[in-house]
Amino acid sequence: SAVPDPVATPVPAHRGSGARAALIGGAAAVIVLLLVGGALVLSNGSDSPGPVPTVPTGVTGASAPATSAPTTTAANRFTGPTEVIAPVRVAAPQQAAAGVDACGQATTYEGAQMFDGNPTTAWRTEGDGTGRRITLNLGGETLVTSVGLINGMAKVDSCDGTDRYLDQRRETAVEWTFDDGTVIAQTLDPTTRSMQRVEIETITTRVSLRIMGTTPPGTRDFTPISEIEVQGVVADT
Repeated sequence: SAVPDPVATPVPAHRGSGARAALIGGAAAVIVLLLVGGALVLSNGSDSPGPVPTVPTGVTGASAPATSAPTTTAANRFTGPTEVIAPVRVAAPQQAAAGVDACGQATTYEGAQMFDGNPTTAWRTEGDGTGRRITLNLGGETLVTSVGLINGMAKVDSCDGTDRYLDQRRETAVEWTFDDGTVIAQTLDPTTRSMQRVEIETITTRVSLRIMGTTPPGTRDFTPISEIEVQGVVADT
């Protein structure tokens, strides 16, 4: 069946704090190395592909070979402070319809809930989300040092004790894509309810996440994501 068009959702921006000056100063040095000095070697498809993530038995989807992570050296790796970068807009596949939890409270599943810092809320789509893509607009050039997500819906219903993490699908593999064409494959543990991260060092304005595999459903056939995290430094003023 056809995949619904992505739904663009504004996300409250949190692009920096009082430490902005220190962050920008450190990022500027890295930007010069990356864009002028060429010290950072970014994988562009000419390098040997990284290993294909092993998807546990019984899960759907499969990860294709992906471009390996950029190579860095001690001389050019960014070592300054970083912060969580909230996107200014997220484009995600159509979310599932609102529901009601065991306490009688209405629950919704907008894309912005992947960035609210609350793992008990989530974006979710109906059925197997394999192949679906979520795109984050960071609002400007950003030095990204890591990306990650909490797969599934990390919630236990407070009224009847239903474990929503096991009740629905959990992502077992995803691919991250950045402006320069770098693709990072990430294998996820479907029993870990905390943030699972992968390191990257690249300057980008957008980050794309594609779901490459999920577990089978529990009693409910939905694919949720509780949280997505982009860590780095805002490179523009």
